[in-house]
Amino acid sequence: MSRVLLITANLGSLFDDLDRLSDLWVEYMLKTVHSHDPEFVALHLQETGGKRFEENSDKVVPLIWRLHEGLKEFGHCYAFLDIDFNDSEQFTALGSVFFIRSTISDRTKLYNFKSSSFQPLDQPGLYVEPKINSTKRIRKEKFSRDFWPGVRWGRKGYLHARWLVGKQVLDLINLHLFHDESNLAFHENPYQYSQNRRKAMNYLLQKYEKFTTTVDNNVTSNLFLFGDFNFRLNAISFLSKLTKHTNQHNTETVSDSESPKNSSDDSEPTPVLNGHDFKRQLSAIEYRSKNENCVLRIEKKKFEYENSRSLISNWREYKEDDQETKDLSLIEPPVEFPPTYPWSEDPFKHDSLTNTRMPAWCDRVLMNNKAWTVVQHTNYTYTSIGMDICMGDHKPVVLAFTLPQ
Repeated sequence: MSRVLLITANLGSLFDDLDRLSDLWVEYMLKTVHSHDPEFVALHLQETGGKRFEENSDKVVPLIWRLHEGLKEFGHCYAFLDIDFNDSEQFTALGSVFFIRSTISDRTKLYNFKSSSFQPLDQPGLYVEPKINSTKRIRKEKFSRDFWPGVRWGRKGYLHARWLVGKQVLDLINLHLFHDESNLAFHENPYQYSQNRRKAMNYLLQKYEKFTTTVDNNVTSNLFLFGDFNFRLNAISFLSKLTKHTNQHNTETVSDSESPKNSSDDSEPTPVLNGHDFKRQLSAIEYRSKNENCVLRIEKKKFEYENSRSLISNWREYKEDDQETKDLSLIEPPVEFPPTYPWSEDPFKHDSLTNTRMPAWCDRVLMNNKAWTVVQHTNYTYTSIGMDICMGDHKPVVLAFTLPQ
């Protein structure tokens, strides 16, 4: 029996304020690992280097080194870090880091995707893969531009590592799916972004199925997908809860003018200037009470709710609006923790949500039926961490369980 700990953490805002946040982040990660006393740890990171990755990518390895130094009981540490931002066609900013205790090192092997075989561990120490785009130990892919033509190409993709612990095969996929570009998109197509995420998920799962069919002779392994799925709430049902007894007021901007034009009548004719039509663009939606107080204001990257604290304390009331996992051929343990995003990046406001996005459970752990059979029959823990400190705008999520021999 081996105790396993899976952790997913989006580091985007951590690297944007590394001097203030890194000590707390490292300390809390070490505390989390020690509290679960695992023998095998898989840490999946997204947005390594942050938004200014050109400046900060060289700070990723030192951060991993600090974790390695604080986890000396784990003799082996493997870090697969996609930090070569110069290769923009393949750059994902993902990182998959693994810690293995010496107590299980002799019965733990890492998969070689070129030879299609498991291989013994290297000598103890920290191993940082120098060329992740050509390594044999990770299957990596950046989602192509074809997934979303016309939209700025991001760093979304996945890393796939495969481990043998005792007699159990663990397929561990670190993924980062597409985010919602605009809070206002629901007004025209509420499923635009979720459909795109589902398309990427289906593609990933099809690639995985093809891989296992080729190398496993239809023997099912334990598949765990954990990362930043960017899953969001169903905006229509969620907003209906927040905006009861309000009136909706739209603000539109004419493309040739800097000044907004208020209108609650979408049928108003398009303005004409010198014989040319100018497109109206929705720039904000306000929901106002009968006395004209603004209850909620939504802009492209703003979500200002009059009682944002209630979104934290009353999250169970809108958990049903978290629907993107439905109909997936994957299983998630029951979610008994608040949304993992978007939390304040200010250490003095760590227990507050920002006014940028709707709350969402972006960070999660999903698995196939075989893996769930293993997890559910053990004393497992599935929760978010860092509620009492600032961990950036995402709260990391952990799954701890016992792996049979």
